[in-house]
Amino acid sequence: MLTMTAWTGDSYLCAREIFEALGDEFKLRVWLVQVKDAGMQPGAEALEHLDRENAIPYHQLLAMLHPGVQIVDGELVGLTTENSDRIVLRAVDGSHWDLETKDDRVLELAEDRFPAWKKAG
Repeated sequence: MLTMTAWTGDSYLCAREIFEALGDEFKLRVWLVQVKDAGMQPGAEALEHLDRENAIPYHQLLAMLHPGVQIVDGELVGLTTENSDRIVLRAVDGSHWDLETKDDRVLELAEDRFPAWKKAG
């Protein structure tokens, strides 16, 4: 698992930026979304009302992840049709992101794109 602060000074690293930076590894998956709190930005409420049981495609989720939307508490779980390793992107208290997967390619890509990711534990 990797962890990273969501804030650099006054700048918040939003989920959309992570999704775009990790590109193909995220695009190939459908997503289960459970957002308990997404702040007050436009578009945040739609994330809070998604049904955790219904997976949505990457492009639909990306359209909902408006720039600047702060996910305070939530989990986005990416699954493939082959049920290979899942990706879990977790927002914790709006202060940091956790990224969990057994897929080393995803972890390496995350560390390459965001040097602030650190191995947890």
